[in-house]
Amino acid sequence: MLSNALLDAFSCSECIMDLKHLHHVVALADTLNFRKAAEQVHLSQPAFSRSIAAFEHEIGLRVFDRDRSTVEPTSIGKLVVQRARRLLLEAGSLSNDLKLIRNAELGEVIFGAGPFPAASIVAPALRSFHARHPRISIRVEVNNWLQLLRMLHEGLIDFFIADTRALPADDHVDINWLGGLPIGFFCRNGHPLQPAADTAEPHRITTRDLLAYPLASVRMPEIGRRELSQSLGLPPASPLPLQIECDDITLLKQLVPGADIVLICANLLVQRELDAGEMVQLPIPNLAPAYGDWGIVKLAGRTLSPAGQIVADELSAIMAGIVGALPKK
Repeated sequence: MLSNALLDAFSCSECIMDLKHLHHVVALADTLNFRKAAEQVHLSQPAFSRSIAAFEHEIGLRVFDRDRSTVEPTSIGKLVVQRARRLLLEAGSLSNDLKLIRNAELGEVIFGAGPFPAASIVAPALRSFHARHPRISIRVEVNNWLQLLRMLHEGLIDFFIADTRALPADDHVDINWLGGLPIGFFCRNGHPLQPAADTAEPHRITTRDLLAYPLASVRMPEIGRRELSQSLGLPPASPLPLQIECDDITLLKQLVPGADIVLICANLLVQRELDAGEMVQLPIPNLAPAYGDWGIVKLAGRTLSPAGQIVADELSAIMAGIVGALPKK
């Protein structure tokens, strides 16, 4: 019954638990002396006595019995002191955790990435972040923009980076637009469309020649397919034909060797294969300097955690460096 009475007193809507009062209660329980307890908490003895009396008045219970020579917790006071110690310990842990979170030394960041960002800028961003904040847990969900938008609205991710051109108008999200990337058409070394090495004349591949071979890419937003179709000179009503669509860029790249598949992707995603001579870029005329409009997408009015904001800033900075180096349209 004493425990229930104490809980009732602590949960009373008219009572506001002041941690300073609890600290004073614990100090008096430890010293059983008003003068020593006051010195311990750096108060004058009269001020300390008023603090104890105010706390007892606030909860409506006697916490300490005292006379001229002794101070002892009452039976209910012993429970108060026990609960107060736990509350102060939790408050101290919370204060420490908040400090660590502010300094991006504790916490978790869960964000999403479209296939192109996941295969290009996410890794260097996370390497840079983890080198400075090794205690932060990171989880990356790789998916297309439609699924990432759903996950954002359901609270499953903090933000995502993806091509934002197809995102519907939505007052509930904020987008930090980052720009687009150059893309190309790539095939294996020795592909029938590959220009002959011994010709000095510029070689241009016609759309008809290109479409004679299967095209592979990540799932493109409709606007992206229309832009590429226009670049290739296809009629407006003829969407770009993609025989293979997959949101795993690593898997797509594995399809190219030993096949006549033509891969459409961002240039930087196949730079290693180009340097190794495993793939070549086909000379397709009229391609724009950059395609897409990547962006950092988060819920409107929501503040990212300090760690989440640092990750988003890392992604933005890497993308800004790439976009800044592109030729102007």
